[in-house]
Amino acid sequence: MSEYQYYEFAAIDRWAHWAAVEALTGRGSASGYAQAVRALIDLAEGHALTPSRKELDLALRRLLVRHATRGALPRRLAEAGLWSTVTHHDERRRRQTHP
Repeated sequence: MSEYQYYEFAAIDRWAHWAAVEALTGRGSASGYAQAVRALIDLAEGHALTPSRKELDLALRRLLVRHATRGALPRRLAEAGLWSTVTHHDERRRRQTHP
């Protein structure tokens, strides 16, 4: 990662992108989900330039909690490689058994 790429990503208004994702997923339509996933892919690519993906994972979890009754959103995120229900389920179980 070049220093320029890191600062370019740091300078974008990530919260505006997240607000757009919220608005798109709030529509509850297939086209809204598709547009939201494209925006999330862009955010994930930016986060790939940073040392940790923790911020992205936490934000994705919050998004999925708010839209937990919509099975299409987690499926689309998994298809895009942004979310793995198996990985996150196993991680949650590991934390519960090893506090």
